This record gives sequence, structure tokens and C-alpha cells, in this order.
Amino acid sequence: MKNLKTFAFTTAFAILLATAFTSCRKHKDEEDTDTTEAQDHALAQTTSNDVVSLAGEVSESGTSSSYRQGNNSVFGLGCCTVYRDTVRRVDSVVFAGTCLDGKPRSGALTFTYASNTAMHYRNPGFSCTVRSYNYVVNGNQVNIISKTITNTTNPGFNSATTNLTWSINGNISITKASGGTLTSTYNHVKTLLNTSDNNVYHGQSIPITWSLARVGFTGNSSGTTANGRSYTANITNQLVRDRTCSPDPNHPGHHPFIQGTIDFTPSGKATRTIDYGGGSCDLNATVTINGHSHNITLP
Repeated sequence: MKNLKTFAFTTAFAILLATAFTSCRKHKDEEDTDTTEAQDHALAQTTSNDVVSLAGEVSESGTSSSYRQGNNSVFGLGCCTVYRDTVRRVDSVVFAGTCLDGKPRSGALTFTYASNTAMHYRNPGFSCTVRSYNYVVNGNQVNIISKTITNTTNPGFNSATTNLTWSINGNISITKASGGTLTSTYNHVKTLLNTSDNNVYHGQSIPITWSLARVGFTGNSSGTTANGRSYTANITNQLVRDRTCSPDPNHPGHHPFIQGTIDFTPSGKATRTIDYGGGSCDLNATVTINGHSHNITLP
């Protein structure tokens, strides 16, 4: 009888312990469902790459057609004005309105071109530095501490077999309208994925038709979240933006990432995998934490 009681007690204790462990583990997994920091990183990625896109348009043709057209005050058309100084080799873009992507902007950006290179984004060896002056996007203060864009394509390349590429290195901070400041130091490579398309790339003498471009990004970054937590981020599958994709008909200049993944790891937390999807033209993405996926809407 004593052995039977001992066995029953031991069995009950083991079951209780196992149940407690399972409950504790499940509770621990359920606790880590915060996608806020991953969404902040998606915001930084988009904000930084919007500046890269603008650099491409301004340096190629002295315009910013994805943000505005003309100089009147109709929605999206009076968003910004481009001032070109070929003597000092500087393009200045002054913002004052809501752009074609639906985001209000104010302040200014300058693109200063290296003295020994061409001023056109498409030219191998092209290089420019970017500065911001009270630049605000959608209520968020964007401070470009440093940013350099360099065309790394080999001179004399064959566009039928080789894509145009650019290295993008920089350091930015974004003070969110809702509070908190996030930072990002990054090393990325941008690729014009459809360089071989004659409707997109027309040779070294004619500007790239960005409205038909499909671009990819690889690389890594690190920084701090709006909560002050350090992080690292690695693009594990190339991020893709298709400039023919505008999922919101009211904002034809909004071209989100539609493909690729980033492993985003905040200090002391599990890695978050940000998945932009498989190529569908939408604003949907997922953040996976500890095997659990959460839907988010892209900025």
C-alpha cells in the first residue's frame, strides 16, 4: 500500500510539474508577440529607400516624377521643387505638401555629386552624398546623419547580361510623431533587376525610366529601436520594389516592398522575421516570432 501511495504521489507530482512547465513555456512564447520594433524597422527601411529613389530620379533628369509633377497646388503635384546647380554640382529638393505616395513632407534634401564623376545615377562611378534639412515625412523627423550612394557597375558593362548596381551606406535617425527615436546604420546594395529591359534602361545617354523599374536590395543594418534597444538586421532574401505596383489607387506614388525577408533581432529578444511576401502587389507583410506569424500593414 505504501509503495502504491508513493507511486501515485510521484506520478501526480510528475504530471503537475510537466503541466506547469508546459504552461510556463507556452506563456513565455505568448508573451513575445510585440511587432512594434519590427514595424519601426520597416518604417526606417522604407524611409531610407524613398530617399534613394528620389536621388535616382533627380540625378537622372532633374525632376521628381514619383513625388510630384509640375508646380501647381493640386494633390501631389506641388509636393516639392527641384533646384539644380550644375556649377556647384548640387541638386536641392524642397518639400512643402502631400506627395503622390500620400505622405506629407516638409524641409529639404540635397544631393551633392563627387567632382570626378558624372551627375547621372546610371553612370558607372557616379557618387553622391545626401544631407537633410528639417526633413519631416508623415510627421516623423528624419535626420540623415550620413548617406552615400555609389554606382558600382563596371564601366563598359553589357546591359543584356549585367544589371546596374549601387552601394548605399549611411546612418539615419527617425524621431517618430508618436514618440521615441530609432536609428539605423546600414550597408546595402541596390540592383536594377530589369536592366536588360530596353523600356527601362536606354543606355548611358538617356535617363532610366523609373516608372517601369524593378529594384532589389540586399545587405544589413544595425542601430537602436524607438525603445532604446539595440538591434541587428540582415536581409536574408532580396527585398524587391516594383515601381509598376501601386496597391492604393488614391496614392499612385506609393510603391511598397512586395517581396523578400529580413531577420530583425532586438537585443535580448527572439529574432523577428519580416516577410514582405512573394511578389503580390499589396501592403501586407508578416512578422514571425517564435514560430508564430503576425500580420502587419506596410508604411
